[in-house]
Amino acid sequence: MDAGLTAPAGFPAATPRNPQLDALRGSLALLGSVTLTVTGDSMIPTLHHLRDAVVLAPFTDADWPPKPGRIVYAQRADGGQVMHRVIKTVSGGVILNGDGQVWLEGPIPRERIFAKVTTLRRNGRLIQADSPASLIYGRVWLALRPFRRKIFAIIRFIRRNHAGQSG
Repeated sequence: MDAGLTAPAGFPAATPRNPQLDALRGSLALLGSVTLTVTGDSMIPTLHHLRDAVVLAPFTDADWPPKPGRIVYAQRADGGQVMHRVIKTVSGGVILNGDGQVWLEGPIPRERIFAKVTTLRRNGRLIQADSPASLIYGRVWLALRPFRRKIFAIIRFIRRNHAGQSG
């Protein structure tokens, strides 16, 4: 098998290899937790690109099935990585959704979920991911998914008009 298509231990053979994820999985196994700076905009408004960070811990069989609203780190079928919120558990895995997105992703099988977010560092403030307030926020934000396009449009409108007034 081509080295670029060799699956990491515990992953289906069709999973493309991702050296970055291999290193992250190794660090989680060795250290028990890893802090990562958020990159990308898929978790806005909860987490912002290069401003916020998360603490990841290994996702274990005891964590299955993850509760809706829980943020997990997973490997996509194409070998890429994603950190999104669990919408629901289905027979083939979990359905995920980024807070800054309207579409769903999945099902992502249990074998491809390898970390859970335990702590968020949002704008410098530490928030436990499994605190009641955090879980309620996650569930409310999930419930607002059908309205996100309108919410994001309103936010953009306000920002544009505010930017024009501050000059």
